[in-house]
Amino acid sequence: MLHEQVCIPGVGRFFKERTAARQDFINKVYQPPVFTISFREEPVKADKQFYDFLSKERGINEVEAIRSFQDFSYRFQQHVKKFSITELPGIGVIRKNEEGRLSFQQDELLRKYFPPVPLEPTVRPSEEHALLVGNTHTSSTEMQAKLEAAEETKAKGMWWIWALIIGVIAIAAIAYYFYINGNIRL
Repeated sequence: MLHEQVCIPGVGRFFKERTAARQDFINKVYQPPVFTISFREEPVKADKQFYDFLSKERGINEVEAIRSFQDFSYRFQQHVKKFSITELPGIGVIRKNEEGRLSFQQDELLRKYFPPVPLEPTVRPSEEHALLVGNTHTSSTEMQAKLEAAEETKAKGMWWIWALIIGVIAIAAIAYYFYINGNIRL
């Protein structure tokens, strides 16, 4: 974890990568930061720091730590050769394809512990906040004033429609009255 990688001679290098948290506006969720374990099949050299760590953790001298890790590396290679698939519990699965190349698929267990969080905007009408409308930066109070002015203009510009409707109803009522009383013949 300290060096964010483990090299296994004859197999390759496992390393940790971090993807930053991000906002997914389409699905309205906040994706948490994701740590993934990746694998690269490549020739690797012995890591003195890892051997020092291993000897301290297991309480053995460095020569025994090197020998035990090399034995592990050899058994790991033999297991992959024999079965073409090896499970690393809690980490993932390493597979050998038809061409003899190794690939790694990370266990999805970590993603279960860090699910996406619903993204619900908090709007407080009484507080002013910055807005981006198109490509123009404005504030919530300026935008509210513009919307209210637009509503007023729209209401003022529509009075004649109501007057026309009332006029048509009035003419229809007068025509009906005269038609019933017999003064107008249609």
